[in-house]
Amino acid sequence: MATQRSLPAVPAPAPDRVLVGVAHDENLVRKGFRTCLQEAGMEVAIGVDTLADLEVGLRSLPGVRVLVVQLRLPLKQMTDDLERLMRRSRLPVIVIGALNGAVVEALVQLDVKGVLTNTVLDPELVTAVQVVAQGGIHANNWMMDQLKHKRKRSTVAEQRSSVKLTAKQEQTAQLLYDHPELPMPALAALANLNLRTFESRVSALYQRLKLANRHAFMKYKSLHG
Repeated sequence: MATQRSLPAVPAPAPDRVLVGVAHDENLVRKGFRTCLQEAGMEVAIGVDTLADLEVGLRSLPGVRVLVVQLRLPLKQMTDDLERLMRRSRLPVIVIGALNGAVVEALVQLDVKGVLTNTVLDPELVTAVQVVAQGGIHANNWMMDQLKHKRKRSTVAEQRSSVKLTAKQEQTAQLLYDHPELPMPALAALANLNLRTFESRVSALYQRLKLANRHAFMKYKSLHG
């Protein structure tokens, strides 16, 4: 009987490494990210100073799966640049920087997948990248608070959009929106109503839409028509 020869063991292929893109203006920070992610089996495929540089570099790096970017001020410019990057790259983003409620709210509205403070420890950074690379959200306390508020705002917006106004309420709303500079007495005169009656209609309109005041109404009307 022929003796069967055992074949040499073939090592299993290494799992795909998660490739990460980093935009941070401090070289030491980029090196730190590279080291801790590499130790966790991931790789910083591109590390650059700015979002613009990152956007350019990504064009030749189709394998990148997660972006880690530095929070920059002013916030309006940051969110504009970040929104463009996210739209063009279609990659999930984690933002790292000096956080506060307003900053995190703006970032959550952009649909970033994680926010981390400048003092983040390596294990949380690794966890965040791993979770986001798998399609999840790194839901630390910052994210959880703002996601909860986002859901609440979305629910209120949905409720308002489904509200049916009466003909009188529609007329009152249109009059308010068409003449934002006019005080209540002048608006009442345009409506051919006495001031008390007109104010009563305005109050009922705000209550119907769950709005606090005229400023809130104007903002709502400008968004929803």
